[in-house]
Amino acid sequence: MPFNCLSNDELLIESTNIDIDHKLQNVRSKCQEISLNYNEASLNNDHDWEFNINPDLNFYNDMNFTCNYYNEYEFDVNVRKVNGFSIKHFNSRSLQTNFEAITNYLDLLKKDFHVIAISETWLNKNIIDDFNMSGYNTYSTLRCNRKGGGVSIYVSNKLNVTRKVSLSTTIDDILESITIEIHVQKGKNIIVSCIYRSPGTDLQVCNFLENALKNVNHNKYIYICGDFNIDLLKTSDHAKSKEYIDMLYSFGLFPTILKPSRIAGQSATLIDNIFTNAVATSHYSGLMINDISDHLPVFCVSQIKEFMGTNRYILEIYRNKIWMHLYYSLKI
Repeated sequence: MPFNCLSNDELLIESTNIDIDHKLQNVRSKCQEISLNYNEASLNNDHDWEFNINPDLNFYNDMNFTCNYYNEYEFDVNVRKVNGFSIKHFNSRSLQTNFEAITNYLDLLKKDFHVIAISETWLNKNIIDDFNMSGYNTYSTLRCNRKGGGVSIYVSNKLNVTRKVSLSTTIDDILESITIEIHVQKGKNIIVSCIYRSPGTDLQVCNFLENALKNVNHNKYIYICGDFNIDLLKTSDHAKSKEYIDMLYSFGLFPTILKPSRIAGQSATLIDNIFTNAVATSHYSGLMINDISDHLPVFCVSQIKEFMGTNRYILEIYRNKIWMHLYYSLKI
């Protein structure tokens, strides 16, 4: 796997045979300070003075992305009540094995995500209908020629959705993708794609994405999530990884996940992500500290106005302030 190792100086986990609970407890302390830096990952940053004053080159310094690690309690306090378009990605390492754990975990979080994307489903046509979620419609692409791989998108049945057939495909031994379009009244449509790229394979994912993005109407919100098996923490010293992220930047797509998503032994890699072109929007994104598989689940909540709704908690605070104002006015 050419993209998934950091040096011991970047991350040192004392023992490779510590139990999973011990690893999870140490995720925050070991990986919190490891983070993708947009400037370092950018092809345009040659430490040139012009870079620092050119808004076209440096505009992503002002993007409002918040990315942290969360346990269930922290998610409940800081994210659950945040309104906006919400998407969550799991690498399941077999839905047949981990489907119940995933659905139980989603119930525990008590947030109705608009989209739940899953890579490495390992499904086949004989069992694909056995893994539906209540309240969601399912769209999938299966691996054709051998076991493993596969991607699925579960999308809220309250949304008007069509499958983008031209962007839902399998490239044998390299990748699988599934893409949908959410039709939004009086607003921009949203395109969501989930991709799984097999580790150690040719980087045809770059060509696939570049050709796909050339044929997408960019007057829409775009979200591309999945397990790409390309470590974004290595863009400064791996040419192919840098080529990949620069290609996405060229289409205005930026990663919302900035910290390692897979921690194993002495490696910590950022290979799972959610990319979006909704850069003018505030985002709450992060990674859940969870042991469903060897990849941490990732999520993003984008405060797109069409999905903001009314936050009852904020409304209650506002109502109380009005009553307090009336009370003191009458008392005077």
